[in-house]
Amino acid sequence: MLGKVVLIGLTWAFFQHAGSGIRHLILDIGAGYELTTNALWSKLTIVISILLTVAFWAFVLLR
Repeated sequence: MLGKVVLIGLTWAFFQHAGSGIRHLILDIGAGYELTTNALWSKLTIVISILLTVAFWAFVLLR
């Protein structure tokens, strides 16, 4: 049980890190520096990483 929790946490960390990296790449090209846009993208990064984690584990466990 503890192992699965750790794996789920690592999966979320991977997707969160990847999403933040993509967000920073977008910032590097000069888009999204407005405070409201940046705040929205940071919140979306968290939500999307959670959704991707759930989808990944649903795929793995229901296979």
